[in-house]
Amino acid sequence: KYNEKKIKKLIVNIKDEWIAHEIAANKKLLESDKYEDALLKAQQIKKIDPDSEKIKRLIKGTKDKYQRHKVVEQRDFIYKGLEKTRTLMQLKKFDKALQAASEILDVDPENKKAQYMFQVAKRKALKSDNKARRKQMKFSHPISSTHSAFDPHV
Repeated sequence: KYNEKKIKKLIVNIKDEWIAHEIAANKKLLESDKYEDALLKAQQIKKIDPDSEKIKRLIKGTKDKYQRHKVVEQRDFIYKGLEKTRTLMQLKKFDKALQAASEILDVDPENKKAQYMFQVAKRKALKSDNKARRKQMKFSHPISSTHSAFDPHV
């Protein structure tokens, strides 16, 4: 019986050390911004001891950090996208500006700035497309009604 207690204690100690080692590895993943890997690792650690409060806190903390990271990434994407859209509008590249604004709206459909730029770019793209068509039509019909096809001065 005495040896059985020692063996159980040894097993618990080994399990605790293993968990501590895995948690340390998980923290390194988090420090490297490898949130998905860290979350998978935390789920694997849970298999060692499904009832561990320490592991449950680790999983919750990992999920929280991952969520905050995704929010920051999304905010950065939107900010850079708005800047890109503004620049394209200034360069009068309305089709590309329309596409850039659309990408922002895919991520954040309620973004008022992107909605506004999308509408302006759409209107201006149509307007510039119509101008280009009129210009093309003007040059594709060199013979006007005031000149004869046989007039040598045309």
